[in-house]
Amino acid sequence: MNVKEKQIPRIVLKLQALLPRTPPLHVKAIYVKDDLAKFLAGYKGEKSIDFHLSFLPKDDYYIFHDLRIFDGERYFQIDILVLSRRDIFILEVKNMSGSLEFDRDFNQLIQFKNGQEKAFPDPVLQLQRQKSQLKKWLELNHLPHLPIHGLVVISNPQTVIKSTNKHINKVVLHSNLLPQRISEINNQNNSEQISQREIKKIIRKLIKMDTPLNSSILDQYQMTRNDIRKGIFCPFCNHIPLDRGHGYWICRKCSAKSKDAHLTALIEYELLFGDSISSSELKEFLMISSSSLASRILNSVASITEGTTKGRIYTLYKK
Repeated sequence: MNVKEKQIPRIVLKLQALLPRTPPLHVKAIYVKDDLAKFLAGYKGEKSIDFHLSFLPKDDYYIFHDLRIFDGERYFQIDILVLSRRDIFILEVKNMSGSLEFDRDFNQLIQFKNGQEKAFPDPVLQLQRQKSQLKKWLELNHLPHLPIHGLVVISNPQTVIKSTNKHINKVVLHSNLLPQRISEINNQNNSEQISQREIKKIIRKLIKMDTPLNSSILDQYQMTRNDIRKGIFCPFCNHIPLDRGHGYWICRKCSAKSKDAHLTALIEYELLFGDSISSSELKEFLMISSSSLASRILNSVASITEGTTKGRIYTLYKK
């Protein structure tokens, strides 16, 4: 059963909002573009795992995507957690192409691709840390103890996996082998099963304690509001900014008209700056001068949270 389904990560939504609003020649533009590609690849890799996990008996396994929970000292993130009445599986998903070598001597993952060699942190070592933190979390919340297993799942079927460590195939595998490996481990465990009531307790606690990260994307790249391109993008030709006509937004490049192009811009505003907005901030971001137009827009998409007249602060409705 898919308890928490895979959603487009908020970091991806924020980067998709940030990239077109970052001037092409800005020093951080290339980093934003590269990071968006990386996070999108990770999202697609994790999403593809759902097909393979669908072969597990739905009544026996409970699946959570993108859990972020607190172990009493720090938060930790799990790509996919698979829970059964016998075992818990932490899945670290890698959507990487080329050839991957798991160097256990120096605890690094080396990617060989297009004649280049690049090192990454060892996901096996990361799994060991996550297993320890999850065990601590279970104890902290007085939940039943279950054996915790960690698996590194390579979602790209064409990726070559290499290692001088002969035991690496117990931990690292291609995604098509995942249902078989989980079933094998589960069947080997002769420990007493926890009750259905106990597993429901773990599920409720995981849902309650899950705390998605929602930090400022501008802070992450050391950017400010002044770095961001203002205005509304044309939904037809992507020109910015749109002009305001009589009840329409008008593109001076392709002459297209739109009644609601500002809604996309406000979604981008929330992703970049948060859901709190004033009339002056709205006018600056949408590049409009009319206070009455700003009030009409805000009254249609936001609720008043502070103030009564001048200096009023609104909270944007999240879509």
